[in-house]
Amino acid sequence: METDSRGISLIIRTWNEVTHIQQALDAAIEQTTPPDEIIVVDSGSTDGTLDKLSGFEVKLLTIPHEDFTYGYAWNTGARSAKGDYLISLSAHALPVNRIWLNNLLKPLQSDPTIAGVSSHQISFLNQSIEPYLVLWQTLYRWGLRTPTVRRYLFSNVCSAIRLALWRENPFDESIATCEDHLWALQMQRQGYSIAYASDSYLYHSHHLSARAGMRRRWGELRALLGLYTSHPDILKRGEL
Repeated sequence: METDSRGISLIIRTWNEVTHIQQALDAAIEQTTPPDEIIVVDSGSTDGTLDKLSGFEVKLLTIPHEDFTYGYAWNTGARSAKGDYLISLSAHALPVNRIWLNNLLKPLQSDPTIAGVSSHQISFLNQSIEPYLVLWQTLYRWGLRTPTVRRYLFSNVCSAIRLALWRENPFDESIATCEDHLWALQMQRQGYSIAYASDSYLYHSHHLSARAGMRRRWGELRALLGLYTSHPDILKRGEL
C-alpha cells in the first residue's frame, strides 16, 4: 500500500554536483509517492550545478561555502519547508526505484513513536560504501536490531523525520559532521525510536583511491570520537 503523499518536503544538499543533480531530481519526481516540494540548499557550487536546476520546480537556497556544516545546511532547508515530513537527500545519492520514498516514509506514518528513518545504502558499480556502514547493515541483517545498531544506521545521506519534531530538536550546526548520529541519540533519550527502512534502496558510494579512502575513514572516526568526547555523559550512560 502506498503512503499518503501529502506534506512531503525533500531537502537536497548540493556543492559542485553537476554530474549527479539531474539524476537525483528526476528520480525524486518519478516516485510513486512524489514530494510536494523540493528544496535545494547549495553551498557555493562553481561547476554549473545551479544551471542544471533549470526546468525543475525547486526552491533554491544558498549558504556561504565557508559556513557549511551538514547541520547548518539541513536546518536551512528545513526552516523553509512546509511539509509534515522532511526528507534529506545528498545530491550524489540516487534512489534505486520508484518506491524508495514510499518505503522510507512508511515507518514514520505507521508509528508515532518513531522519530527518524533512513534508507538502505548500496554502492554504485566499481565503488564502495563506508566500511562502518557495511558493519551495521550486516548486524541488522543478522537480526541484531538494537537501538544502538539503528542509531548508527541513521544517516542524513537519506533520512526522513517529522517537521514538528525537528522544530523542537534542530540538528546541531556547530559540529562538522555526525549531526545525524547525535540527533538520533538525542531522540532515543527522549523516548523515541529510530527506524531503518531496509526496503528503501539508495545508491550512495564514493570512488576514492586507497589513500583518500583511508583519510576519509580516519576523518569520520575522529569526528565520531570527538562527538563522544564532547558529550562525556554518553559514555557514563553506557550508550556507545
